[in-house]
Amino acid sequence: MDKLVEILQKQLEFHKKEYKLACDRFDAIEKNDIKKLNKTILEERELTKNIENLENQRLELFEDKKHIKLIDYINDLADEEIKKKLLNIRTELKSIIEDIVQKNNDCKNIIEISNEMLEKVLKELSGKKEIGYNKYKKKENVSSNNLLNTKI
Repeated sequence: MDKLVEILQKQLEFHKKEYKLACDRFDAIEKNDIKKLNKTILEERELTKNIENLENQRLELFEDKKHIKLIDYINDLADEEIKKKLLNIRTELKSIIEDIVQKNNDCKNIIEISNEMLEKVLKELSGKKEIGYNKYKKKENVSSNNLLNTKI
């Protein structure tokens, strides 16, 4: 039982570090700081290995009960003190993991917005403009004078 508490507390600690790194990654993307982004990604990869190792250790504790969920295991415990401790850790873990997922979605959204803006700028520079649909019901582009070919 103590081993499970220890593993879950370490997982919580690692996931808190993961959330901080996700925030750093978002900041690096937002500021277009490639050096910081690369450093953060390397740290995240290393942390992910540690989290996976802990998860494997946790699963080994339940080898005879492979299909049991942590919440079911906790609810079956007789010791109320340990039960409460495990429920608190589980709640914190769920919360920090939800925060990580949200921060990852934020990163994804900012990258998508940046890509859309870049695509629009490149289309404008190259002179491609959408003019409607052709007979095959596909959008057709036309090249016109573009900023790259214009004499100054």
